[in-house]
Formats: sequence, structure tokens, C-alpha cells
Amino acid sequence: MLVYLYKLKIFVAFAICFHLIGVNFALGQTAALKGESLDGTNLKLIWFFKEWPKKQTGFVIKKKLKSSTTWENLHEGFIIPEIKENKSYTNLGSDQNKGATINEKLHQLIADKKTKPISHQDYINKILSDPNALKNISFAIALDYDFALINGFALVDDKIQKGVETDYALFSVEGNRVSNKPIATYTWDGITLLETKFEFGFEIKKVGLEKGIQFIWTNTDKKLDKVLLRGFCVYKKINNQWVRLTKEAVFSKMGGSYTYFNLSESIRDKSEYGLAFKTSFNHESKIIPIPFDPNLFPESYNQAEIISIECNANLGDKYPTITWKFPPSENKYIKGFILEKAILPGTFRQVTPSYSANPSVFIDTNYSPPSSYIKFRISTLYKDGTKIPSTEHLFFYLPSVNLYKPKSLTGKFIRESNKSYIQINWLQKPIADTLTESYQLYASNRFDQKMYLEASIPKITDNNIRYPINNTSANYYKFVLVPISKYKTLGEPSDTLTVYAPSGVLPSPRISNSKIDSLERITINWNYKQPDIKGFRVYQNGNMVASEFQLKGNATSFTSAQLKLNTNYSFTIQAVSNIGVESPISAPVTNMIYVKFNKTLD
Repeated sequence: MLVYLYKLKIFVAFAICFHLIGVNFALGQTAALKGESLDGTNLKLIWFFKEWPKKQTGFVIKKKLKSSTTWENLHEGFIIPEIKENKSYTNLGSDQNKGATINEKLHQLIADKKTKPISHQDYINKILSDPNALKNISFAIALDYDFALINGFALVDDKIQKGVETDYALFSVEGNRVSNKPIATYTWDGITLLETKFEFGFEIKKVGLEKGIQFIWTNTDKKLDKVLLRGFCVYKKINNQWVRLTKEAVFSKMGGSYTYFNLSESIRDKSEYGLAFKTSFNHESKIIPIPFDPNLFPESYNQAEIISIECNANLGDKYPTITWKFPPSENKYIKGFILEKAILPGTFRQVTPSYSANPSVFIDTNYSPPSSYIKFRISTLYKDGTKIPSTEHLFFYLPSVNLYKPKSLTGKFIRESNKSYIQINWLQKPIADTLTESYQLYASNRFDQKMYLEASIPKITDNNIRYPINNTSANYYKFVLVPISKYKTLGEPSDTLTVYAPSGVLPSPRISNSKIDSLERITINWNYKQPDIKGFRVYQNGNMVASEFQLKGNATSFTSAQLKLNTNYSFTIQAVSNIGVESPISAPVTNMIYVKFNKTLD
């Protein structure tokens, strides 16, 4: 069996491999050829396979200048996939010392049990028999270029012409025959990695009061998409020298951005950090400096405060005007403000771009349904990317004609035919009210306690409603009524009604322990906490010997009458709620045998 570097699991390789190295196969393409030169002294090539031609046994790499039509072989013989100790590599270029270095590394990998030798034929057989083998190989060689050379999936061309555009091609070998057409090609534009400038969008955040810093960067340069990216290295300049903070290249992506935490870094000192990326060719880019000045970051974060939201329909206002305030001394730390709104029962969405620190008034010209309830909030966006939302403010957009507010809401819990309801009643609307046609009911969700419009219930035209609930466990329910006019506009909502609903289902109690006293009596104990328990029933050999009227809801034990000696007994308990809901009967305490001088409980 092939043992690949790092002993990667198949599903991990499948999920990460081609995302990590940035290899994309064109439609119908079975192989991909990629290359990179760090400084123009040589060009490193690597190739990957999505599918393996059944008769393929090896590869030939050729090149030609862009101006030429003749392909030139880059190595002697064929490059074949295998892992073999002390072999002569034809894919290393003219550097004879490189072969010794590669063999030394292979010996260490074998000693560390990270790989093992495998013959050429066994290698091919494994690829053809295991559909996941190519994915595992691709991931392993993408993490270590030397390992790609060892496996026969890479080549070094140390006779390149810097600045000269060059074509490379991968040809398939079947037995001793080289294919006429390449199965993959790559064009090097003659520009080295160190000559290429890459741009990133950077943010720095403090994650503590004294120590802790987070870097967030986003690739804003399409040139990086062509790089076989392995990860990033973070540096800090100490005594005018760059010192790496990361042991290995990090590749942590969150929400489309890369991120790095260092909880030991002081955030009181002015420092210079740096970022460089590593490729699958073991090349590292130039370090991009990232300055950090603690004076540009606040000691604490403040939120904006909404002062007013106004829309006077009598004056002909069409749109709400939102006014807020923010401490002027904090303006130097922020990018600006973002207005967000939620048209209930919907969620918040951004309705403005980021604003500069100066404006504190905004007119919301975005569409909102007339006679709708809207929540507004202002989020303060700091320069380090921190976003602090303000308190939410509820606003009724374009109030219509005056409707009578529903008053004197009352509610009670009802259980009928094993179903639970909350009966809600309120005062009948005055006879003079000819505008109110019906009501909307908002009810709290029993899981998150947020208020939602009950749109699925029948139209409410009377001054009462029976609201069905699923009260598995005890809960508080909240309700608000909103009148609707015959013009379909909304009036002022009622005060919030809160109704308690007891449990509809009780869990089974459990007898925790029992003890026999000198009077031949047994005491059983339990610990059962539910908010609406009336009491407990105790059964002796299936017959009730105590009821909920004797054992109230706070009871935790029961002592029997004197028991007969040498007799088997079984005790169970049952909980009963205030509305008569019965729990399942507990597991019994059984096989109790009493002997005069040796009382035991099995």
C-alpha cells in the first residue's frame, strides 16, 4: 500500500488539495502543468493528474522558446513515478549535489515512517486500482516540492533565460513510446516571483488590553490566483531584522479573508510586521511590511447613539430622517458609519455605504412598505475592521389614520382534548371606530423569545382568539395586537401580554436511593425539579400508597408503613403537574427482601 507524506486521510486530501494549490483543470483535461522561478536562476515545474491514462507509464518534459517551433528534451530517458532509495534523478537539472540531498531527505522520510519505497509497477497499479490515489499524491507533492521530485512529478530546469517567454509541455509515455501531442502545457512569461509585486488588503485588530493582535488580509490582486499557494508566513522586525513569528506557513481563511492570531504580542508598542506567502515550489515571496501603531487604536470601542427618527406625514415627509451622535474625540479611530434597517419581521440589511466620520444625519430613501414597522441601527466601523452596532430603535413608517389601540388584553391557558391553547381577549372596539377592520397578532417564539407575525392563523375580526401552542415544557408566551384599517394600514400596537403555559409533558422521575430503618420501614428518595409540579404519587407493588395531595411538589422522599419480613416489595413514583399531566412511572426499586437480622436491598 502507498504511504504518502504526512499520512493524509483520503477525504481531507479530496476536500483541500486543489483548493490549496490552485490547480484548475480545463474541460476534458486530465493533467495540469505548472511552473515558477524565484529569481531567474532556474525554473521549477510540477504536474498533477485528475485522471490517469490506463497505459501511461511515465512522462517526458520538453520546452521551446516562444519564438521557436522545435521542442527540446529537458532530461534523459523517461521520468517514472516511483519511490526508490539511492536512485539517479534525471529531473534535477545539472546540479549533481542535488541528487545526494534528495536521497538524504528520502532516507529521513522513510526513517520517520512518513513514506516507504514503492516500485514503479506497484505505483502504477495503486493509481489504477485506487480512485483516491491521485488526490492523495497531488496533496502530498503540493506540500513539499522535494517530495514531488522524489515521486517523479516534478522537474528543475536550470538553463532558463530570464525575461524570455518559454513554453513547456508534458508528454505521456506508454511503454517506450512518447505521445505525439502534449497532455498539458505551461508558458513562463520570463518574470520571476521576486520581480512580481502583489497587493493585499490589510486590517489589524487588537484582541486584548495588553497583548493580542490579529492580522486580516484579503487577496486584492488577480496575479496571486496564478500562484500555487501553500500558505503565508508572518514576520516582525526586531533590531532591524525580520524574525518569523510562524513556525510553518499558515493558511487560515475566514469569510473570504486570511487571518492570523498572536496572543503574545504586545499591543502597547509601535511595531512593524510583515507578510510573505509560500508556494508549493518551496519559494517565499518578498516580505510586505505592515506597520502597527497602537496610537491609532482606541482603548475601548464606543457605539453611536440614535437621537431621533422622524417622518412627519402631516408635513409631507416621504422618508424617515435618522439622526445620531458619536464622541468627536473618537473620530480619528473610525472609518465611518453604516445605517442598517429591518422591515419587520425581516432581518437587518445595510442601506448605506460606509460614511465618513463627519455626517450624523441620514435620510433613508430606500423603499419601505407604507404602514410598516422598521428597526434602525447605526453601526460604527473602526479602522481596524471592528464593527460596533448601536441600540436598535423601532419606528412606525408613515403612520396612517388614528386607530384605536387594543386595550385590556387578558390571556389564560386552556387544555382540552389533550391539546393546549391560550385564550386571548381584549376590549371590543368602540362603536365610533369605523376604520378598524381586523387585527394582526404577534407572538413570541418559545425557542428564541423573539416576536413574529402569526400570518398562518385565520383573520382576526372579533375581540378574542384561541391560540394553539405546543407546550411540551413550561414557558412564557408574549403577544401584541396591531389593528388593521379597512385601508390595510396599521395602527398603534397594544401593550405586551404575557401568559404562562404549564408543561404538557413531564419527564419520568428517578428514585435516587433507598434505606431501611429499624422499624422495618423503607424510605425512598428522589430529586425532581420541574416548575409546575403539584406533587407525587408513590406505588407499592403497583398500589398507590401516597398521592399528590400528601406529597406536594417540593417533596423529595417518602417513608412507608412497617413492612412484612421476608417479603418482596416494589416501589415506584410518578409526578403530577398542577393541570393533571402525569409523568411516566419511574423505574421500580425491586427485589427488596427483609430478613430480621440482615436487611438488604438488591
